[in-house]
Amino acid sequence: MKKALIYYRSPKDQSNEQVIKYIEDSLPSLEKNFSIQGIYIDDSDSREEFENLIQLDLSFLDILILNRHLSDEFDEILLKEISRRESFKIVYLSEFEV
Repeated sequence: MKKALIYYRSPKDQSNEQVIKYIEDSLPSLEKNFSIQGIYIDDSDSREEFENLIQLDLSFLDILILNRHLSDEFDEILLKEISRRESFKIVYLSEFEV
């Protein structure tokens, strides 16, 4: 089974409870195809979990699942470079039936 991490940067209009519910509702569908190794969640104005994520050794990873494109162009480019270097694919939650 492919190993995956989830990174979720919440929209400004979404409460923490809504984020958790959305992820919990998405997990059963995702776990059919992936072994979820971790979930990282940031508020819309935060990068703390993103920074923790990019500092990991991601060589074990097959898939990084994002809830949406990152609004910060630097973060987007950085993530693409890391995915190329570590040979994992970036996909979006919208690509899966939830």
